[in-house]
Amino acid sequence: MKAKYYLAVMAAFFIYGLMSLPLKALDQYAAIDILLSRVFFSSVLIILFSLAFRKKVNRETLRLFRSFDARTKKRLWVVNIASSVALAVNWYLFIYVMNNISVNATSLAYMICPIITTVLAYFFLKDQLTRLQWLAVLLSLVSCVLLTLGNYLDFLDR
Repeated sequence: MKAKYYLAVMAAFFIYGLMSLPLKALDQYAAIDILLSRVFFSSVLIILFSLAFRKKVNRETLRLFRSFDARTKKRLWVVNIASSVALAVNWYLFIYVMNNISVNATSLAYMICPIITTVLAYFFLKDQLTRLQWLAVLLSLVSCVLLTLGNYLDFLDR
């Protein structure tokens, strides 16, 4: 029973790891074109799947949203729009760096983000980390430093 969950996790990381390969093949297109096609395609898929498989959840969410006062609704809209813009900028920068700068720089950026998120969660959200988790953060940080040094050496060779 647990094997299927482990396989699902490994498949997710495998797919996520290979996701950047098609982007590199699209480097002749502008980053904004790639981003907009991803946003459009993802939006259509999410809407179709939500309408097809989540009717009850959608109705409940809509009922809950309508029950909020105007101030809460406005706050939810602002938070959702701001997070959408932040996510779009994040993806735009990812695609731009992947296609115009280097795969190593893209890897470095995506290795640093989870480390920063973990450390900020520790300080701001008071999230507790075990010694093994701190060791993982430290090892990740060391790998980022090594990757950074490699990028600087590549830069100096040019």
